[in-house]
Amino acid sequence: MTTIRHWSRFLPLLALVLSSLGGVGARATVIPSTNSGNSIPSATPTQAQTQGKFKLAQGFMGECRAAAESMFIYKQRSTSNPMIALEPDEQVILAEDKVSKDGWIAINSPIPGFVQAKYLKRCGEGGVRPNRAQSLCRQAAKSMFIYKQPSIEPIRTLEPNEEVILAGNNPSKNGWIAINSPMPGFVRAKDLKFCQQTVRVSTNQRQSLCREVIYKGNDGIAVRRRPDINSYRLGLVSNGVKVTLVNRPPQEQFFLDFQRREWARITYPVNGWMSNGFPDTGEQNLVVCSN
Repeated sequence: MTTIRHWSRFLPLLALVLSSLGGVGARATVIPSTNSGNSIPSATPTQAQTQGKFKLAQGFMGECRAAAESMFIYKQRSTSNPMIALEPDEQVILAEDKVSKDGWIAINSPIPGFVQAKYLKRCGEGGVRPNRAQSLCRQAAKSMFIYKQPSIEPIRTLEPNEEVILAGNNPSKNGWIAINSPMPGFVRAKDLKFCQQTVRVSTNQRQSLCREVIYKGNDGIAVRRRPDINSYRLGLVSNGVKVTLVNRPPQEQFFLDFQRREWARITYPVNGWMSNGFPDTGEQNLVVCSN
């Protein structure tokens, strides 16, 4: 009897415990899971999302840049497919947030394509002010002459970015300024820029950029703003004249248009583009200078 009495007390207690466990389980089954497909995600952004938005906000997309010098827009991230040329200070709109590892960035305007970021500057950006240590150092902004006297007797050619040392800071009223190096003489002050980096051009390099015109036509060859026969004419070069190619890699010195006409990009005597004819068929207007 004692045993039965103990069990009669234990069974209600066991039932109460099991009932409590069952209740917990039942309640758990009706609580909706926060991972279900019908759940609404939290509106609070994650740290990764916040960082991603911050990086995007700091990117270049949509910003204005200008050509620091004459350059191409290319079809791909390669210099093998140039499409159109940009003149100095001509503006583009960036289409990417950063420059690629190999130095390219996409643009949307004036046409979709790719440009080399190293030839861009911020829109409206001017030159760099020199400090006192470099105040007499200047670089040739383009191919130009050193003259023995202002506008009289050219004695030496300066290639783009070649350095000169001024004999004084103030140009004359007619725009000429004296230099001491690389040799004493006079240059046009408007064709100089402040020194930004040391660039020296060897004699062999100067000779490799020289071409002689062998076109026998009466009117000479037009030098144009762009490599296009309908582009604005900047000047003429005649048979026997020596011209200077832009100091760039070969793939940036020449451009082949849709008619297979080759254009040469020159800096002297006029800064622009001239037709080199059709070298594929043996018809060309330029040869390497003999001396």
